[in-house]
Amino acid sequence: MPFARAEVLALLPSLNSSFKISNPREWLGAILLDHSAAVAGELNRRARMLPVKIRVAGSSRRASSYQLEMVDDRLLTPILVQMAVFSALEATERTAGVSTITVRGRMLVRGAEPIPIHNVFAAELGTPTLVSASAAAPVAALLQSGFDSLRFDGLELDLEVSNEKRQLQLDGVWSSRRTVRPGESVDITALFQGESGVELARTATYRVPVGAPAGPLYFTVTDGPSANLLEFRQFLLSPPRSPDQLRAFLTRLHPNDRPYLRVWRSAPTLQVQGENLPLLPPSMNTALLQSASQQANSLIAEIRMDPAPYLFSGSRTIQVEVKE
Repeated sequence: MPFARAEVLALLPSLNSSFKISNPREWLGAILLDHSAAVAGELNRRARMLPVKIRVAGSSRRASSYQLEMVDDRLLTPILVQMAVFSALEATERTAGVSTITVRGRMLVRGAEPIPIHNVFAAELGTPTLVSASAAAPVAALLQSGFDSLRFDGLELDLEVSNEKRQLQLDGVWSSRRTVRPGESVDITALFQGESGVELARTATYRVPVGAPAGPLYFTVTDGPSANLLEFRQFLLSPPRSPDQLRAFLTRLHPNDRPYLRVWRSAPTLQVQGENLPLLPPSMNTALLQSASQQANSLIAEIRMDPAPYLFSGSRTIQVEVKE
């Protein structure tokens, strides 16, 4: 990280821990080692800095833009990102009270396509804290992965703030038919309700594949955090094993601005190197059983329903019978 000459403005004495208030001046070099006994660096050496752009748009004023440079460090960078996002929101909008914040942006990766960031947060209190933590989480995952081919090159964020709680709770789920045959389609409708009597319905159509076995077929309408936990819970125990797997994980995260329809059966599925392998042929299932972990349910399909400028929450499951 860089260091500079400082001008001491005041000394605040304390029996516990005295400290100085100083103002940075001209750049001198870069710090290379930081230990409890000493700090080592090199004069006239340029430290690599990361560009960070944050734009905050509120309902009552014009947008404010912040551009800064941040140290490139796997430990400090996520912490500084969290501080920068919270400070930008605190300087532009209120931090206490009801609010909804929509986050859009991208993480720049050297020599590759940017990784998109998109989510919605709403709460009675502390929404900026949630937003700043969510912005720092993917940065930490990228920097602390250890993959040299995924070199973090910067961050761009666009924050839209509303002083309303734009949150919808799942109220009910129903299907267009109780029984279905292979090759036929079934409509799944979810009803959401919010404050001031707001109601919103979302419908998704699923076509049962030809040759699907008879028996119960389960449809779960769920929100973004629940879908992330169901799909990526393997990464809670073991991190992604390759740069492609980490990139796919960060790209496929489920935002809160839409519901998700997960179609599954109550049949065991195998998980190999962090990837789910449902409905395998018996011969392949036997061959992989010794080296793979087993999951209780088998995910068949996932449908992302239409988005809306709300935070969707709630989860419910219904059953449709597949007849031969």
